[in-house]
Amino acid sequence: MNMLDFFLNCFVTTTAVCVLSIWCKELIQLGTALWLAPRFGFKVKHFNLFHIHFENENGKWVTTKGKFSYLIQPLITIDLDQYTTPEENERKEKQLEALRIAILIAISVLLTILCLGPIRRVTAGEYGVMDCFLTAFCTGMCLHSLTTLGIRLYVYGVMMKKMLGYIQTLGNRLRAGESFTTMQIPPIEQLPYENPTQMEKMFYYNYYLSAMVMQDNTEAMRKPIHEMTTYFRDRDYIIQETMSYYWLIFYYSRYELNPAAATHFLNKIRQSIENDKDANAKRVLAYYAFGVEQDFAKARRYVDEAYLIVNNFSSHAEREVEYKLLDELNRYLRKKNS
Repeated sequence: MNMLDFFLNCFVTTTAVCVLSIWCKELIQLGTALWLAPRFGFKVKHFNLFHIHFENENGKWVTTKGKFSYLIQPLITIDLDQYTTPEENERKEKQLEALRIAILIAISVLLTILCLGPIRRVTAGEYGVMDCFLTAFCTGMCLHSLTTLGIRLYVYGVMMKKMLGYIQTLGNRLRAGESFTTMQIPPIEQLPYENPTQMEKMFYYNYYLSAMVMQDNTEAMRKPIHEMTTYFRDRDYIIQETMSYYWLIFYYSRYELNPAAATHFLNKIRQSIENDKDANAKRVLAYYAFGVEQDFAKARRYVDEAYLIVNNFSSHAEREVEYKLLDELNRYLRKKNS
């Protein structure tokens, strides 16, 4: 093998394992999410497909163009119209994930069987570029599928028995009708979990901050917000962390006015938040327009849009938070116009 063939095979192998097989794996995961989620009481709220953002608006997909994203990220949420009990929801979630992973592994194995010829030739050292590509692609598919399985087993077998499981329980209780005003959501230091991960803290803070808003305890929000600022400042944005960014933009537009910080986090998720049709996104943009841009007409427009859709937003407890914050900003805007 000459040097040119060697570098060509290295390029083909790297591209197949590190790029194309990952894209194929994520496209399969997206397809199974779109197909299976409604059958288990869930729905895909939105996803990115390279440079196109797809938003599910009352069962219809609306597309917008944005910057290119290497990852294909579907956000699967509970369909409240099909919600029954927390226990039933948890059972269905595990079934959905197990079936999606089983389909992914089955496709990977089938592709490997279909490519046994090229794999044998590569093993024997008598191969061409296409044999090298197919072998690398199948290897990548099997590797990434098993990695996905390993992550899920770790999450459900280990993480869910720790603080992450408690966080999921909080979410289930809220969807079942409990309120932030009646639930006990203490500071993270008072929870009986030693050495929680940064990821667990960030997810917990989404609930804790809502509870502090309902208690008018804005001082208690400072410490978690500053921790979140440090954690998210230089991270690449992923859809599953959207709510944390919403809290950061809102806080720095309202309680601790910091235009630089608010704008930094807004710019990281601008495409997602501007395409989000839920009331919390409108409320965050309204406070940013009011506190940072000082554009009261724009703030009024976002507040009015949020009021129109807030009753369709998520759980009763989350609607309470949105009404409280919208009413507060609405009063400020009325004073400005009086």
